[in-house]
Amino acid sequence: MNKLIKASLLAGFLAHLWITVSWMALPLHKATVHKFNDDPQIQLALLKEINSGEPGIYALPEMHSGKHKSGPSAFIALTPKGQTFSWKKIAVDLVQKILSAFLLGLLMLGAGLTDFKSKVKFSVLAGIFVITLSIIPNIVWWGFAIDYAAVEAVDLLMVSLISGLVLAKFTEN
Repeated sequence: MNKLIKASLLAGFLAHLWITVSWMALPLHKATVHKFNDDPQIQLALLKEINSGEPGIYALPEMHSGKHKSGPSAFIALTPKGQTFSWKKIAVDLVQKILSAFLLGLLMLGAGLTDFKSKVKFSVLAGIFVITLSIIPNIVWWGFAIDYAAVEAVDLLMVSLISGLVLAKFTEN
């Protein structure tokens, strides 16, 4: 178990590092997250139309209204007070990546995997499983753009591969 904890710490850190580089240094996400023509006007319109000052998920047109046949649609994760850089968010993301690596390691142990190749293969398949549960439904139900979803899928596969490589290497018997 001690090996798994140490491997999870390293795997989680490296997975967090990948996500940081992917979002901040590579052009992948910048190319798939589009901007509005008039940000201030859109911001004012959103603030005017929300029901409360609380963050929430909003859909346009209103869900279950039967009005989905014409006009644009939108799925918006709205934070009325805006967002800024936060070390707390960085810490939470890092802890989440470490926990995910640890859980993946437990799954590997539970599956009885002992060799390097099987552990890495298992990890990548687990990543594909997560993509089928989390990204594909967003494309189907919310109309997420394929380019954005593809970049998210690449990030998940990279995190799975990195975690799998580290866990496989450092939990060898």
